[in-house]
Parts: sequence; structure tokens; C-alpha cells
Amino acid sequence: AFAIFRDLVYHSTNGVDWVSAETPLASEVGRVRFINGRFIGVGGDDDGFIFSSVDGLAWEKMILEGTGWLAGVAYGKGRYVAVGRDVSAVSFDGTNWMTQPISFGGWDVTFANGWFLAVGPNYVTMISRDGLQWKLVDSPVVNNYALENLAFGEGVVVANGGLSLYRGTVSDSDDFKKRLRLLSPAQLE
Repeated sequence: AFAIFRDLVYHSTNGVDWVSAETPLASEVGRVRFINGRFIGVGGDDDGFIFSSVDGLAWEKMILEGTGWLAGVAYGKGRYVAVGRDVSAVSFDGTNWMTQPISFGGWDVTFANGWFLAVGPNYVTMISRDGLQWKLVDSPVVNNYALENLAFGEGVVVANGGLSLYRGTVSDSDDFKKRLRLLSPAQLE
């Protein structure tokens, strides 16, 4: 396991004992996922950054010039998909990336049941089959916060925004947000 805080990467083999290593890249990484045997991180500023590491300590940095920051990354259908400030990026090998403008700033993305799902500011939820062409999911606002993080497993999507946690399912349709429901405190115990 590993964690990033400021310019330090913390690495642990057992989740209890942690060793830190200084890296100049750590402060540039916004989100990291373990995909296909390596860590993939995204971040940036005026340019999007893609980071790759096999051990979580030594990192390679790729720059997607002029795309703005990247905030989320996922894998599905044989491709990596990253979302960020008004852009989506897709790679079939994790090294060569193509970008496409999108109509929102994406904060996170996941792959669920054949769909890429992305969330962002202003209550935005979008879906895509290929990671490049996105469709806004038109539904009422679910709370007073944007959805910020997504996770998928066992057929269930969990999203959070503000102080709320949501649970939903994804089928071969685009009505994900209509099925996304706020979990009550009792359901969280």
C-alpha cells in the first residue's frame, strides 16, 4: 500500500509499518489508482500530468500539454480513461494518450458494467462507452454538493459528495443518476 502527502510517498507492505520517500512529483499527483499491475496517477496545472509507477516509489511523468489538470483515472474495455478540467484522455497502452474536450470538469471516473461514469462540480454526472464521447445524465440534483469520488464493485457504484454517501447500480442504460440514492445513517452502520 502507499499514500501520498505533500512531497512524500509513504509505502507499506503490511498497512501498519510505513516508510517515507521524498519525491518531487508527490505534490503534483491528485489521484492514484492501481491498474494492470502498476500505479497510475493523475494531476497537473495548465497541463495534464499522467504518472506511472510499478512500485509506488519511482515514478515516470507524462505531460498532456494544454489540457489542464486531470483529476480521475479508470480502466475498462482495454483502455485507460482520465478526466479533468474540461478534458477526457484515453490511452490503450498507458503511454500514448489522445484527448477530447468535454463540457464539464471531471473530478473522478470509474468503469462499471460497460460504462465509464464521471462526476464533477455543479452536480455533473456523465457517462461514456468509449471514454471520449460523453453524455450528461439529466436528472435532478441529488444534494447541495457535487459528487466527488466514485467506486465500483460487486455490481454497485458508490459515490460521495459533501458529507453524503450515495449507492446505485449501472445497467445497460444511461439512467445511473436516477438510481443513485442517498444512504441513510442507519444503512452506514
